[in-house]
Amino acid sequence: MVEMSGFGIAVAAFIIITLVVGVFAGKLVKNSGKRLIVAGKSLPLAMVGTMLAAQAVDGNSSLGNVALVFEFGFWAGAVIPLGLGLCLLVTAAFYAKPLNKMSMITLPDFYFRRFGNGAEGISGVLMIISFLVLVAGNLAASGFILEVVFGIDYFWGITISALVVVAYTIAGGLFASAYTNLFQVYLAIGSFWAGFLFFAGGFSDVPWDVIYNNAPPEFMDLSGLYDIANGALINWGAILALGLGDIVALDFMERVFSARSPKTAQRGALMGGALTLFTVVPTSMLGIVAFYYLPADTAPDLALPVLSTEFMPFAIGAAILMGVIGASM
Repeated sequence: MVEMSGFGIAVAAFIIITLVVGVFAGKLVKNSGKRLIVAGKSLPLAMVGTMLAAQAVDGNSSLGNVALVFEFGFWAGAVIPLGLGLCLLVTAAFYAKPLNKMSMITLPDFYFRRFGNGAEGISGVLMIISFLVLVAGNLAASGFILEVVFGIDYFWGITISALVVVAYTIAGGLFASAYTNLFQVYLAIGSFWAGFLFFAGGFSDVPWDVIYNNAPPEFMDLSGLYDIANGALINWGAILALGLGDIVALDFMERVFSARSPKTAQRGALMGGALTLFTVVPTSMLGIVAFYYLPADTAPDLALPVLSTEFMPFAIGAAILMGVIGASM
């Protein structure tokens, strides 16, 4: 009970800090729509790369990754950060520079310039629909975390997360994202690695080879990439859908537009892709750890929160919970 109270305090403090930093960043907007939406096209490499990584290392590629691995095996979850990392590398290679040069405010602007009002309207509607799905996935991740640490209803967990995000986004726009991401994404990445190394490094009560070998062979071998019966088509479909489809993702492109120069945009996308790929191993392997420790009837989406609160040292578990909350926001 004490530990759960500690987790609750840590997560609550993290949410409050995020809100304060995001709202404070509103001072940089200066009543400018361009500064609200693309930070006045002024951001340096460290911020652009960090923001792009933060958009990829979200609730879907962390909590969702662990849930899919827990249920279906390594490749079922690993394809999310793999696909998103690939997307950012492709963006760096071909799209970041020319799109940043166009000095656009939103991605539908591109379709307006090339094809007119009709294409802009259609693309805007399609992006709204697709991003409702993305936002839903991230709010769901936050809801699961808050449900576990506070013991509140899942609905209220989602509601709290949504209100915090809306508050600091309205106040600070992309500047709020830039400054909150600076501590959110590195906490997330560092805590994922700390959690994985706690088990893989022999610091837990069970040797790593016992945990690893407990998973069925098809969970860990390469059959997930070539055997249709083991989901290879679905896995490759996910990699390609994310790797190519997310090139036109609103969140990625707004951050590309915010870079202060085309070269900064390109290097930022490269940095974001590298950071995203750096999360593939720890987040996916935590799903294998969960498969060992948790009962088979555990709700997959609760695998990471339960693993963090019940089987890790408090500092690592709390950092993971805060990292997932930050990644989702």
